[in-house]
Amino acid sequence: MLVIGLSLDLPVLAASLRPLPRLSVDLMLVVALPPIAALLAVLVIRPSEESAAGILLIAACPVGDIANAYTLLARGSAARSLSLNALTALVAPLSMLLVFSAYSRFGIEHRLLAVPPGELAVRLIFFLLLPVSLGMTLRHRMPRFASRIIPTVTRLTTFGILLLLVLVLANPASRPDNISGTIGISAVFLGICIALCSALLPFLNRRPGEKTALILCLPVRNVGIAALVAVSLLGQTRMAGVAAVYFALEVALFLPFAIWLGRRPRNAASS
Repeated sequence: MLVIGLSLDLPVLAASLRPLPRLSVDLMLVVALPPIAALLAVLVIRPSEESAAGILLIAACPVGDIANAYTLLARGSAARSLSLNALTALVAPLSMLLVFSAYSRFGIEHRLLAVPPGELAVRLIFFLLLPVSLGMTLRHRMPRFASRIIPTVTRLTTFGILLLLVLVLANPASRPDNISGTIGISAVFLGICIALCSALLPFLNRRPGEKTALILCLPVRNVGIAALVAVSLLGQTRMAGVAAVYFALEVALFLPFAIWLGRRPRNAASS
């Protein structure tokens, strides 16, 4: 989250926020469609409670930071990707509470998602809103310092996330009981996300680069936040394992997809 804030150049970010109605629609899509996709996947596949709760938690999380890398590889709008990434993180204390409360209204009752609203909001503010705000402040007030530390912070973050995922999958106590089922529900969730986004794109007046950013940001969720909530608030290490399996599948699918998009001539005109 700190890297996102450090990467946000305010003039570029301000330009990516215009026109505001268009951005507002994109923000609502990346917040609302993944939980809908997760609900459909759970209702259709009927996986184990552990896998279902894990994918529902992942879907409620903000856009994953790696979506920015995918967008760059696909030659999409990096500014739009960063803005969606940052904004979903900033609204997560509210949006995740709303998504969790909405799940029960659709007949999804998972005790593993019974997070006290106050504790969830405080945790998300501390781990999302504050680091992004700090990074943006440093970028604005100390631009040279911010530019100098971005590579180091990025490397440390990447190493930390990869180490966390390896440790989770290597630990039998954290590994999902049904890995194949977790892979299956993750694949169905990602597929439904892409299908919903693809169905809506023809009705949205977006430049090619913005469409690329949207289709890559929408299904890519922040597994670090999912693991944080699963372990520190829910006390469910196996749900962190579900997040690790999901992330591995997501990278395996979206990294080649982004590279392929970037090599297509029609994607050259991005903003």
